[in-house]
Amino acid sequence: MARHVVLDLGSEDFYGLWEILWRLKTVCPNRGEADLLEEARSAIAELVQEGAVALYWRATDTSGPVRVEEDPESVLGEFKNWYEPRATHGGFWVAVK
Repeated sequence: MARHVVLDLGSEDFYGLWEILWRLKTVCPNRGEADLLEEARSAIAELVQEGAVALYWRATDTSGPVRVEEDPESVLGEFKNWYEPRATHGGFWVAVK
C-alpha cells in the first residue's frame, strides 16, 4: 500500500514525508502509526534504491529543493523527519524522478 501511495503522491509534486504518513493514516485508519511509518520507510527506501523516486531537502518554503545524496536510511530512520516541520525549519520531501 505505501509503495502505491508514495508513487501516486510523488508523481504530482514534491511531498513531505509527513504528508505520505498522513495519507497512509487516511487510507488505512485501523493500522497503527508505527506500523504505517515502518511500511512507508521501507517503501521509500526501496523506491530510492530502484531509482523510481528521490529524496530532497527543502530548507524553507521559499528555497528550492536540494536532492539528498546520502544514504536514504539515515533520513528515513530519523523519527523527527516524519512530522511536519515548523515554518522556520526545513523538511524532507519525495518526488518521482
